[in-house]
Amino acid sequence: MRMSKFVMADGREYEISIRQITNREAELLETVTGKRYPQLSVDLVQGGPTGKTAFLWLAMRKSGRHEPYEDLEFPMGDTVFHLEEVDPTQASPATPTDASTSPESTGSPNGPPSPPR
Repeated sequence: MRMSKFVMADGREYEISIRQITNREAELLETVTGKRYPQLSVDLVQGGPTGKTAFLWLAMRKSGRHEPYEDLEFPMGDTVFHLEEVDPTQASPATPTDASTSPESTGSPNGPPSPPR
């Protein structure tokens, strides 16, 4: 699995898998920030300070560096977040297989419906 990572100005890297964050970790982020987890996720992707700080703090904790959230300070422009890329060769559990579009599974003798024109 590919990991997201934060790259600090001094070259240190903190890896985190956004897809593997547990419910407890999400709740912890909500507690320390006072923001809802979905808001933090959007803020992170948009480069906002609250999302970036929250997920960097969690990545640091997961790597063994425990620093109080309120003490975490870093240069926003020099701290880069690289979002993990989904491996296109790995189907997600929600990706339908060919069998799901077979005439038998669609209930149609003609197979799946044609796309609109």
